[in-house]
Order: sequence, then C-alpha cells, then structure tokens
Amino acid sequence: MKKYFLKNIDEMHKLASNYAKQVLAGEIYTLSGDLGAGKTTFTQGILKSLKAKGPFTSPTFNIVNHYKLDKAVNGNIKNIYHIDAYRISDSDVDSIGLNEMINDSSGLILIEWAEKIENSLPNYKKNISFLWDEKGRFVELP
Repeated sequence: MKKYFLKNIDEMHKLASNYAKQVLAGEIYTLSGDLGAGKTTFTQGILKSLKAKGPFTSPTFNIVNHYKLDKAVNGNIKNIYHIDAYRISDSDVDSIGLNEMINDSSGLILIEWAEKIENSLPNYKKNISFLWDEKGRFVELP
C-alpha cells in the first residue's frame, strides 16, 4: 500500500485521475473511511478521468449510480458502478443487482461503505483507505 497526504480537494482529484490510468474492467474497489474522508471526491476524480458523463453525485439514497461510457477505456471498461452501501446489508445485494455488476466483464465497481456488504464481495477486491486528522487527508492505495 502507498500512502499519500493531500492538502485539498484538487490534490484528491489529481491523485484519483492518476490512479484511474491503472484501473481495469472487472476490478472492484472498496473505499473505506469515515464520513467526509474523501471517498466520493476520489470517485468523482476517477469518473472524470475515465470520461464518464456527469453530474457525479453520491449514490447515498439511490444506492447505485451507473455510468455508461461512450467509448471503452483502459482496455474494456464500458460501465462504471458507484455504490454507496451505507444503507444496505448482504441481504439487499440481490435487489441492487450486485451479482450482475460483478459479472459484467466490462464493468468497474467502486463501493463506499463496502464493509456493510463484505460477505457478498469476492476476495479479489482491492481496498482504498481514506483517513483524516488535523493535518489533512491521507489516502492509502493498493
């Protein structure tokens, strides 16, 4: 894991944009951290970098935001799924279509609050951690 110290939102977007160059179709990223730590901001940076069409809002209430790309990127990414699992549990994953998203070979999945549905996720997921304190925000990338 590599740890990055970020002073502001612009640095978070830049880190996400650079990281987006290496994400691939079929990958699942869990985004862990406290409320306000930067999970959604980081996701917005990835979405923008991969040329998804905004607006890029948090899926807090609708649980899943699905972005269909006009052109495949990073090999074969055509769909990006941004999930906020804060209000759901493992018993709800069928209703949001999680298995279909996982089986989408052209999909990239970014999950905030993934610990709520941990038992429904495959072992190959990668975790990105967001921490913050009085000095600023820290991001740990795989």
